[in-house]
Amino acid sequence: MTYDRKDSSRTIAHEISHFLYFKKFKDVSPNIKKGNYESPHKEWILSEIVTPIILNDPRMIKIIGSPEGFYKEHRELKIDGQLLTELIQELYDDFAIKEKNFSEFIKKSMEVIEKV
Repeated sequence: MTYDRKDSSRTIAHEISHFLYFKKFKDVSPNIKKGNYESPHKEWILSEIVTPIILNDPRMIKIIGSPEGFYKEHRELKIDGQLLTELIQELYDDFAIKEKNFSEFIKKSMEVIEKV
């Protein structure tokens, strides 16, 4: 077995991002059942899209290195002809980055993912 420090760092960052995301998600949407945090629920799909977006933030790339990719099944999802990953990225840029309001980013992202 070989040990790749960069891959390990990315995997650890990916999994920690899920924990932090769902902690914030619970604050924003306390009435959503914890079982919805797992596949195949939309809350889980959103977490799998948000995690690479966060890890691809230039500030994170400086820390963990190479960019994170989306899972194929999420990368191909579309709403009205537009890729879901692009829609969520735009919301991240507008709310989490520009407005520094991660809670609003989660709320708006959930509105979008409900259309899937």
